[in-house]
Amino acid sequence: MAVIRIQGRRPGAGVRTLGHHLAAALRRLGKDALFEDLRGGPRVDRPLSGGREASVRVVASKEPLPEERAVIWVLLPGDPLPEDGQSWLLFNRQEKKGEGAGERVLGFIPEEPCFSRAFEEGKDLFTLCPEGEGAKALLQAAARLQRALREGEAPPSRRRQDEEAGEPASFSQAAPKVNQKVVLRDEEGESYGSFVEEVEGSWVTVAVPMRRMVALQGKPGSAFLLEYGDGTAVFQFPAALVEVGPHGWRLQVEEKGLRRQRRRYLRWPVVLPVKVWWEGKALEGRTADISGGGLLAVLPQWIPVGKKVTVLLQLPEREIRGEARVVRELPRLPQGYRFGLEWQNLRMADEDAIVRFIFRQQQKARRQGLL
Repeated sequence: MAVIRIQGRRPGAGVRTLGHHLAAALRRLGKDALFEDLRGGPRVDRPLSGGREASVRVVASKEPLPEERAVIWVLLPGDPLPEDGQSWLLFNRQEKKGEGAGERVLGFIPEEPCFSRAFEEGKDLFTLCPEGEGAKALLQAAARLQRALREGEAPPSRRRQDEEAGEPASFSQAAPKVNQKVVLRDEEGESYGSFVEEVEGSWVTVAVPMRRMVALQGKPGSAFLLEYGDGTAVFQFPAALVEVGPHGWRLQVEEKGLRRQRRRYLRWPVVLPVKVWWEGKALEGRTADISGGGLLAVLPQWIPVGKKVTVLLQLPEREIRGEARVVRELPRLPQGYRFGLEWQNLRMADEDAIVRFIFRQQQKARRQGLL
């Protein structure tokens, strides 16, 4: 699910009205979008028909959201541009100006009675005033936003986070070596160790993968994620099992994959309940992202870097309890202190449960066209 945060530079910017209509415009363009107000107003638009899940959430919030993919500032005449230069801009009741805004401008909304009237009466803006210039401008803004999300054009802050998580890699330039250790992850997130027997173009033959001394029963056509490292980075490439032999598997590997700098695990942005025990105190907070190697936690109390803590992470279907070490501190948010925690000797079953959860979230995001 893509989360788009929308906020105003000052009161009266029409954030709630524009957010509501922006979600409606995205629905007009084929996205299952909902508006949610976290500032105390009505939280959600009318439910989507057919019990469908929203693929895009437009959220009015004054505070950053860990899962947000883009930030939209609603500006009025005379408002200064955001200093960070990392947000989309939507001008409400302002002529087309905005010097210095450049490509960050989503649109300029002319002032029309239709906007407030449609919102107050709970009517569809695009039915109430289909020929209105404001409705047309909002559809254009939604179309640009939709295109940007689809093409991966995000504000610089989001691009930096994506680059930190991984960068594109070419298999022909980063193929593993013969006898190199590899890991195969199946569609359920289970991991199996093996080593390379032969590499020929996009074809890789590996020894029959094993897990706890048990050989994996392969089925031609199955999809896997081939993972291996070179000491400084970890490479991940989608692969399909083509042939199963008595001593090895023959895989066809896709050319495009990811290279993750000095990281063994994929991080996934998600908000989950987490409890941390330190010096006899139980601190309740939430995650900003998780991985098989650790998590980014938002907590109500400061903890020194280097300290060991006990962590209880609540996945939807499982509790993960283990020891962790505080490895870094990030700038504080209004919601609390942010810490990077690294698991210490986490049980393999718990690590696999986290990887499976992330894998399912990836699959869901791909089905919704968000990856």
